[in-house]
Amino acid sequence: MDQALHEAKLFVPVVESAEKLLLAQVCSSVGQKYHERKNYKAAISWLQTAKELFTNEGCPNKDIAAKALQILCDCFLNIGECDVAMDSIREANELSSSKIGLDRELECALLLKWTDEDLAELVRKLISSDWGMQRALAFAEKLKECDRTALARTTLEMLRRTCESACDALSLLVFELQLTDISQQEMVEMSEASLNNLVRDVDTTKLSHKPTEGAKAMNKAILFAAQLFDKEFYEAANIWFRFAGRIGPASDVAGRAKLLRWISRTNLKLDCVQEA
Repeated sequence: MDQALHEAKLFVPVVESAEKLLLAQVCSSVGQKYHERKNYKAAISWLQTAKELFTNEGCPNKDIAAKALQILCDCFLNIGECDVAMDSIREANELSSSKIGLDRELECALLLKWTDEDLAELVRKLISSDWGMQRALAFAEKLKECDRTALARTTLEMLRRTCESACDALSLLVFELQLTDISQQEMVEMSEASLNNLVRDVDTTKLSHKPTEGAKAMNKAILFAAQLFDKEFYEAANIWFRFAGRIGPASDVAGRAKLLRWISRTNLKLDCVQEA
């Protein structure tokens, strides 16, 4: 432990409660600086001192104490202490639940290799606490990367039940197709059927009249179509590029220009395939 921290601790028994809270904030700030410099052991020493002071004095600003615990969790994760990291982030979320804190809790659970059942229960809790569609989808994608496909599908089904916007419904559809390992012809058939169902169940026509949401949805469709193009699934890519054109706002000139370039490239590939 460095000399500065040792001297700071000497003040604890002799200062008033308000001054102890100020000292806790100083310790927290120093710990954050060490964390930024990736000196995790020093950061942990300062942050644990801050935690003790916040706990003993009853910190009136719970967000400040929670932030210190979040950074403490990051430090423990970086040195491979996942159990202690989980304890820290749970304490942080009890003080002041934040979306970043919820992300960290799931990250710890994954590293601790929780069962699908336990993780699904945690995901269910977070989705019900207004965690956010895009954050939940990002976690589902991480599950896919970790070969936890069954849990990724479970998360997808949970999100479907809370989905309210056309843009989110499109994101869920794209993720579902990304989870599916199928042939080119099967992708064509699934894309056509799924997009028809999407248009039927959700009013996607409204997207073209909403510049921000429409542009976001169009870009999502273009990105997925580009992935299909890279896999040489040109017919399926063409379906998605044309769908992107239907939902994108006319005001998004740059997005539509990009889309036209993709459609042109795809048509050339389709012509080559037909000629062959």
